[in-house]
Amino acid sequence: CHFCKKLEKETLEQPQMAQYVNQRFVPVYLDFDRETRVVEILQVKSIPCSVVLTPQADLVGRLEGYVAAKEYGQMLVKATELQTRVQQARFTKDARKP
Repeated sequence: CHFCKKLEKETLEQPQMAQYVNQRFVPVYLDFDRETRVVEILQVKSIPCSVVLTPQADLVGRLEGYVAAKEYGQMLVKATELQTRVQQARFTKDARKP
């Protein structure tokens, strides 16, 4: 789609953004029309849609539609911070178990 290509060209292909994404995340592109079960599970309503999950599949970030690099980067930073809090909560919970 037009906005998918725009997001890729104007946001994701910026050198700093690409480096940040590739260093901190495992980027996966899904075909909205072919991966219908995944689209349903992730509750994707429109494209482009960026979903950030922890390794345990906790949702920590979501952006639907085209956004500029600055806003996209802010979402990724918030997702990273939320992931850290989720991991800390899990660690604390596990530490309390006998």
